[in-house]
Amino acid sequence: MLLCERKKEEREKIWKQIKEDKDFRYIYLKNDLYAFAIYYFWHNFKTRIKDFHKNIYKFLESKNNWLIIWFRESWKTAIVALIYIIWCITYKKETFILFMAYDLSSAIDKVMNIIIFLKTNEKFKIDYWNLFEDSEEKTKQNKDRMPKQKKVSKFISTTWVKVEAVSLKNMKRWKQFLNEDWEIIRPSLLVADDIDIEESVKNIRIIEENETKINSWVLKSLRWRAIFLWNIITSDWVIQRLENTYKNYWYTQRISLIENWEITWKERYVWKQAEADKINNEKYNWDKVVQSIETLSIDKETFNSDFLNIPKVIIWDPVFDFSEVEKCEVLQPLELYKIKIEDRECTL
Repeated sequence: MLLCERKKEEREKIWKQIKEDKDFRYIYLKNDLYAFAIYYFWHNFKTRIKDFHKNIYKFLESKNNWLIIWFRESWKTAIVALIYIIWCITYKKETFILFMAYDLSSAIDKVMNIIIFLKTNEKFKIDYWNLFEDSEEKTKQNKDRMPKQKKVSKFISTTWVKVEAVSLKNMKRWKQFLNEDWEIIRPSLLVADDIDIEESVKNIRIIEENETKINSWVLKSLRWRAIFLWNIITSDWVIQRLENTYKNYWYTQRISLIENWEITWKERYVWKQAEADKINNEKYNWDKVVQSIETLSIDKETFNSDFLNIPKVIIWDPVFDFSEVEKCEVLQPLELYKIKIEDRECTL
């Protein structure tokens, strides 16, 4: 049971022990992702945590595959791609974690967020020392056991969890590495974020290629589970197809910013700018924690897709479906034009 699910008296007693007893803290936080997040990432939570946030911690502790479709800036990436992964590294909940995005630079950003936290958060380092070790001396001492940290796109923690950034566009099949026992380890967890981008969903052939890559290469390369994070872009995209394919096996959670004309996260978003200014002034010393929907600097179409999970309508690139040709009425051309394309003549 997570800390947030316990009764108030029990919750307060446990939280007091977590703060005062390091040994208890280490043991308890191993089995409570929510308490782990609150203790080490308290500075990130300036507003009240909502039920859909609490639920995702519970879901993540299960071993199910998930499609998480929340509105933009809802903390989904922070919770899954930062807090959860650091918890997995700390307690070796996984052995080989892949971060996937459509392009490599976006995936590397996720890995760099992990590295920066492990190297710079003093409160965390006091409890767990260095989980990311890149000093030359440490590498020399363990050169036969601990691979040198050469690239920010991948690293192996001192708990022997490998983390690697990959792109869907250029991913190779069958990723693996040798662990501390010289065993061949394949990816045990995939976290995919921003697989669909504006360019990739304009052409149905690219969507189909990416869908095939995920089903035939990516998922078959995994030893365990996958978590996909998304904002809806258009009516036909890879995540929508995956949801339809695995609807009886995977879990999907959709959270829109506005549901039934009520704001889902009122502590973070309000309707009017004047209300946002008042709260930020009185509660957050003018730090822009609360945002107004009235002054979001995005167009209506982007707001619908990013915050309300309403697909955009995109004009597709021309893709010819030759199965439909015979159904078309044959018309005699009014004029004929002969043009040369490469070494062939074509008649229009």
